[in-house]
Amino acid sequence: MPAARAALIALAVGLLAQPAQAFRVGIVNPTPVPAAISAELGSSVQRYDLTWPGPTEFVTAPDTTAVLALRTESGHYYAKDAPAFCAWVNQVLAHPVPYVIIGNEPRRADTAGYLATLRACAPLVRAHGAKVVGPGLHPAGPVTYLWPIIDAIATGCRGCLDVVDFHPYWYSSLGYDAAIVAHVRQVFGNLPVWITEDGERSSVAGDAYQAQQVGLDIAAARCAGVAVWMNFMLNDAGSWSSGLLTDKGIRKPAFDAFARAARSAPPCPKQMPPPPRAGRFTNAVHQGQTGRIR
Repeated sequence: MPAARAALIALAVGLLAQPAQAFRVGIVNPTPVPAAISAELGSSVQRYDLTWPGPTEFVTAPDTTAVLALRTESGHYYAKDAPAFCAWVNQVLAHPVPYVIIGNEPRRADTAGYLATLRACAPLVRAHGAKVVGPGLHPAGPVTYLWPIIDAIATGCRGCLDVVDFHPYWYSSLGYDAAIVAHVRQVFGNLPVWITEDGERSSVAGDAYQAQQVGLDIAAARCAGVAVWMNFMLNDAGSWSSGLLTDKGIRKPAFDAFARAARSAPPCPKQMPPPPRAGRFTNAVHQGQTGRIR
């Protein structure tokens, strides 16, 4: 076993010896989830999104912890845009929320621009009494693909984040989640790690597959030391079918699977598996079960 991988697994195994953090699940949805649905699901967190340049008004549900993701319309982050973007953030936060995600899935090519944006916006977010979450990393490759952005924030904007978040999707597994938590602990210390977007599309391999994988994804996050896991979305939207309800509001098997996993604490393995190899999973469907909790 290469030394780097052995060290990574050792760090991940060390997570099991740390005191467990409270684990919560939630939903990413553009409108407030009805209180009765949140209660049935065991969901206590909801993420809302606003895009710059755009509206500054939003409505949140009073029964769940609101997390507001603020992103650019282009999906890119440039240092030259940071003042205008952060001025818009300041307007948005006239309506207070407890957690604010600055940016969403920045590309590695945008690292310098994202750092400039985070440095400019973090003080404004905290001035409004909110905690700063970021960078909402997307798994564009193996787990080590994410390290340069995480490390750049740790060295170039240390103290800017209160929570580190990522979106595992088809890489979602105990090994992948645990490797990210371990790396965050290594470079930031004891910052909470959240999964603020994840999910399985029923259109890819069917409703039963989605239900099974949602339960496994939640269990993997819990055992890896992730503090919050959020499904994208409540209802299916167009061709994107990771919702717990169809686009017509009919419950899918994933709804009950989510509710069961939210309330269960599975026995976690004593040894963390390594993260999946590059190419092990694709955007279409998981090709294997390596690193999953069965």
